[in-house]
Amino acid sequence: IVVTAGTTTVKIPATVNGNPFGDMEGHWAEEYTTQLYNEGVINGFEENGVYNYHPDENMTRAQFAVVMANKLGLQTLPFEDTDDIPDWALSAVKAVYEAGYLTGVGGADGKLYFNSDSPITRAEAMTLIGRTMTELDENAPLDFTDADEIPQWAVIYMRTLAAKGIINGYDGKIMPLANITRAEVAKIMATM
Repeated sequence: IVVTAGTTTVKIPATVNGNPFGDMEGHWAEEYTTQLYNEGVINGFEENGVYNYHPDENMTRAQFAVVMANKLGLQTLPFEDTDDIPDWALSAVKAVYEAGYLTGVGGADGKLYFNSDSPITRAEAMTLIGRTMTELDENAPLDFTDADEIPQWAVIYMRTLAAKGIINGYDGKIMPLANITRAEVAKIMATM
């Protein structure tokens, strides 16, 4: 395991039979911290070549969130390219993913990607928007001349958005595989 604390990185064994922390020996929580460390739930701080836990310091809200996510096995972003998501977008991507609206794109290698710099298609955008709806209309008509181009996974969402008047297409077409523009997104979001 590689642990980074500030600008210092230290390699420590992935599993430790005894106490991994230099400041936990004899502490009443030694057994618990060792167990959670071995489960990958908690980490410590490297200081002067010693790996410490700081058991009597207050835990921050951010640290607690990490511990909870680790203990519950929550993986906020399963994308192979999570490191490529710009910092300014990361919390929003996490929020939309955790809410269940965003699922990612399967790659040719069988792995899941976010593709943060790739344009989003109209079908993809409308699917994400449609997933926010509490009621879907699977029988609403799709009176677009290119409705047969809508990917199957997007049909119910596009039906619902069209029925609600949120989308209306261009000259009788919905153009599901075309990239959506920023202006189109503004119109759709304002109409919602």
